[in-house]
Amino acid sequence: MINKVKKYDNLIIFILLLLISIGVSLSLYITTGDIIWNFNNVYKITNGYKMYTDINIIITPIFFYIVSIICKIVGSNILIYKILGTIIYSFTGLIIYNIFKSLNISKKNSFYYLMIMQTMLYVILTGGANYNFLAITFTLLGILLLIKNKSKYGWILQGIICYLNLFTKQNIGIYYIASVIIVEFIIEGINKNTFKKITKQFLVTVILSVLNLLFMYFGGNLFDFINYTILGIGEFTHNFYIDSYVILLIGIDIVTLVTTIFINKKKLLDNKQNNNLIILSTFSIMMSFVIYPIANLYHIKLALIIPLIVLLYILHIIVFEQFNLNKLLKVISMFIFIVLFILSSYFTYYFFKKAKFELQYTHPYYGGLVEKKTWEEIEKIDKYIIDEEKIGYNVIILSKEASIYMLPLCKNNGVLDLPFKGNLGKDGEEGLIDKISKLKSCKILITKEKLFWQESEKANDYVRENYIKTGEIGEFEIYE
Repeated sequence: MINKVKKYDNLIIFILLLLISIGVSLSLYITTGDIIWNFNNVYKITNGYKMYTDINIIITPIFFYIVSIICKIVGSNILIYKILGTIIYSFTGLIIYNIFKSLNISKKNSFYYLMIMQTMLYVILTGGANYNFLAITFTLLGILLLIKNKSKYGWILQGIICYLNLFTKQNIGIYYIASVIIVEFIIEGINKNTFKKITKQFLVTVILSVLNLLFMYFGGNLFDFINYTILGIGEFTHNFYIDSYVILLIGIDIVTLVTTIFINKKKLLDNKQNNNLIILSTFSIMMSFVIYPIANLYHIKLALIIPLIVLLYILHIIVFEQFNLNKLLKVISMFIFIVLFILSSYFTYYFFKKAKFELQYTHPYYGGLVEKKTWEEIEKIDKYIIDEEKIGYNVIILSKEASIYMLPLCKNNGVLDLPFKGNLGKDGEEGLIDKISKLKSCKILITKEKLFWQESEKANDYVRENYIKTGEIGEFEIYE
């Protein structure tokens, strides 16, 4: 039995991660936020709308390629989308487990450290299937290949991963490429062979990137891709936000960096261990920049993944191994697993009790959890939109809430469905106002509440100053 567990340890770890995470993913309520905004984009793509041309996506396309294809095959609804988020989370955990194993840590201890990390990473599940997390997954896969460093075709694999990262989220791709270059120069030295290796790696990246760009060119959305992901991204950097948890990230980074330098200077490790620590520490520092410009709790937790791996590796070398603390690690990790399994089981039970399975499978909210008040609002607003369309009016919801209402109608109003500063392309807020000014036979709904910090005050002020308020519905004022 023990031999079978050891033989199929990767499969077992993946299943265990699914068990402790599935309940949390399924029990997330339908509400305004990243899950709905990203799912709305996926749902539009699966229903024939074109990325970038019809939808103001500001992220490079790999995540949306993968998820929209799967949803097109399996089913484009919130249930499938949340299950995909769980699978990505579990696969990422499996990669982390294998990174620990590749550091010459036993399978048992690798599992213990993985469970300890869950205490910090569990909140990532609340982001659902997400391009940020997928990019970090590709990053971890690349780190694993660097540590193993066994394949003579490793440069090809690294080139592919650089491409996948760059075209999943552009800033994470840039940090990843920079990390690979720094690691190669530190470990192998600044010489002709290193330059040759790096050149070959990035030649693969360039070829794949050009092929992707050609695909978009012939698909008719290349220039819109450039508009949203490159030309308009500067405005997004003005959306600066910082959470106090950033202190934790900075603290761990400083500790791991100082410890790595100290260990390197004192030559406390053999050459292989030292190289592993250099690889991990380099990526740890570089990937900390993923928090910019929105350093909220979700982005900080993402940035903490690699620093936590480094920290646990250092503690393994200088503490856990030296003092033989395996029993303590076992007790802590098993306690964490049991607690998370109980939580996941409860959330799974709650999900099956409350989820909207009465909807058709093709409905975007099939298998979703929706508060009664929210569902009543969705039905009321959507009925209003349908009724207005019957008499010749188009209804625009100029709000962060738009996706919740537009999803069941499978309607697309382009940039007007997510009018966030930084999501508007090169023309920014002025371009958004220009689009509003050209609307014909249209009613515009804007929120009565204080605007979300990424929403455009200029656009809302323009509507109030140039349109006539004719009434209210739900949380919105109606202008025409």
